[in-house]
Amino acid sequence: MSADGSGPESLLLIAELTQLIRCRRFAGLACWRNAQACDHISSQILADTLSWMIRRRDFLAFAGGAVLLPRPSLAKQQTPIRRISILGLGVRNAGNDAYFTALTKSLASRGWIEGKNIILDFRWAENDEAKLGLFSDEILDLKPDVIVAPTTRVAATFKQKTRTIPVVFVAVGDPVASGLVDSLAHPGANITGFSNFEPTLFQKAVEILKEISPGLMSVSWMYDVDGISHSYGGPDIEAAAYKLGIKFFDRPVRNASEIEALIANQGETSGAGLVVAGEPFMISNLNLIVTLTIRFRIPAIYFFRAFTAGGGLVSYGNDLVDAYWQAGLYVDRILNGDKPESLPVQAPSKFELIINQKVASEIGLSVPPTLLARADEVIE
Repeated sequence: MSADGSGPESLLLIAELTQLIRCRRFAGLACWRNAQACDHISSQILADTLSWMIRRRDFLAFAGGAVLLPRPSLAKQQTPIRRISILGLGVRNAGNDAYFTALTKSLASRGWIEGKNIILDFRWAENDEAKLGLFSDEILDLKPDVIVAPTTRVAATFKQKTRTIPVVFVAVGDPVASGLVDSLAHPGANITGFSNFEPTLFQKAVEILKEISPGLMSVSWMYDVDGISHSYGGPDIEAAAYKLGIKFFDRPVRNASEIEALIANQGETSGAGLVVAGEPFMISNLNLIVTLTIRFRIPAIYFFRAFTAGGGLVSYGNDLVDAYWQAGLYVDRILNGDKPESLPVQAPSKFELIINQKVASEIGLSVPPTLLARADEVIE
C-alpha cells in the first residue's frame, strides 16, 4: 500500500463503499414498499455497515502509520562533530609526535576519526608562559568537548580557568601533591587523567646509572627552575645517591646557556653523572643535551624513550606512548557520557628500560650483560 492511500487496497474499499450506499438506498425503498422485509434488510445493512467500518478503521490506521513513518534518508540524524583540544607545553618534535599519534590511534580504535566525527586542535606553548595563557584562552573560547593536558603546568592552567569542560591530563608528576585532584580514586570536579609518578622511579634511575657506569662518584639532578620536578625528584635522588655512597648536586637551569655550562662543568669532573628531569623544557632541548653529554662523555639517564631514541645513553620510566593510548580511552568514555570525577586517576603501570649501546661505546662505557638482559630495548 502506498503512503498516500492510492494503492489497490484503498481502491477496493472505495468500490465496496459505493456498493453499500446503493444497497442502503435500495433497502430504504424496499422498506417503504414492503414492511415485512424491512426488519431482515435492516439487520443485513447493520452487519454490512459494521464490517465496512472495521475495515475502514484498519485501513486508516495502516495508511496513517505509513504516512507518519519517517523516511530513513530524511530522518537519520547526523552524528555531531566533537572537538578535542590539546595544548603542549613544549615544542613539537619527533618524541611528541609519537605520543599524539598514539592518542589519535586510540581514539580511532573507539570509532572517533579525525575529520569525520572529531576535530583535533593542537597547540604548542613552546615553554612560553605568555603563549600558554593565550592558547589556553583560545581553547576555552572554542568550547571543546574534552581538553587533553600534557604536563602538570598545562593541567593546572585549565583547572584554574574552567570547572565545566572535562580535562584529561597526561604525564603529570604527583597530581595530589600538586593540587590537581582530591585523590587518585576520587579526582573531583572536571579533571582526571594519567600520572607518571612512581615513588621508586628516581631511586631506580640512580641505581641504573651506577650500574652502567661503575666509576660514578657524583650525580647531578638537572631540572627546570620553573618546573615542579625539584619538589619530588630531588630528595629521592639524593637519598639514593647517599645509599650508594656517591655525592649529590642539585642543579636547576633556566635556559640553554645554563644547560651547556652545567654539562661542560660535569665534563671536567671525574666520575660525574647526570639525571635529567622529564620536563617539557628538557624535551625541547633534547638535541642540545644529548649532543653535549656525548661530547663531554657524561653518563646521563633520562625518564623518556624520546631521549634514548634521540641519542641519549639510557632511559627508564613510564611508557608515555601507552599512557597517551590510555588517555584516548578516557576521552572516549567522556564523549560517551562518563564524568571525569567518576574516572580514577591512573598511576603508571608500564615501565621501560632502553639502552643506547652505540652511545655507550662512544663515551667509553661497556654495558654489563645483566643490564642488557633486563632492557626492554637495546639501540645498536
